Amino acid sequence: MNGRKGSFIPLILAILFFFSLVETARAQPMRKRVLGSVESEMAGTKVLIRVYFNFPVRYISHFPDKEGKELRIKIDPLFVSPEDRPFIRGRESAPIPDTPEWGEIVEITYEGDMEGGPFLTFLFNNEIGFSVSQGEDFRSLVVTVKKRNSSQEDGGGEAEGY
Repeated sequence: MNGRKGSFIPLILAILFFFSLVETARAQPMRKRVLGSVESEMAGTKVLIRVYFNFPVRYISHFPDKEGKELRIKIDPLFVSPEDRPFIRGRESAPIPDTPEWGEIVEITYEGDMEGGPFLTFLFNNEIGFSVSQGEDFRSLVVTVKKRNSSQEDGGGEAEGY
């Protein structure tokens, strides 16, 4: 009988070791992302696009100032944990918000790997008027865009309200 008890000890130790490996593998963090989600809201002829980040960011500046086919927003990540620091120097795309009646956005990209950045870049399929503001929670930016009307495309001035 003592011989049988002794043979179970290595088996029990092997099972415990296996479960500890499984638990350790499960506890490893998944690759984190800089961008959280993107939401849009129609407001008359304007669309409010909220880009959420997975950590606080501060809006610094944007270029061009009022309109264009590309919008580059310079941001400053705040309070980034040591585990998240490698991700702020990366590059990732955000899902395009579901606004089929509007459809002006071609791409939204976080560019942490560009000199002078990091940047959040919007590409539009047409010249468009826009403004940028800091979100109230410091975890988001709000981009307000307005499609240029036909008289402005024919040589008129800036997009109204920008």
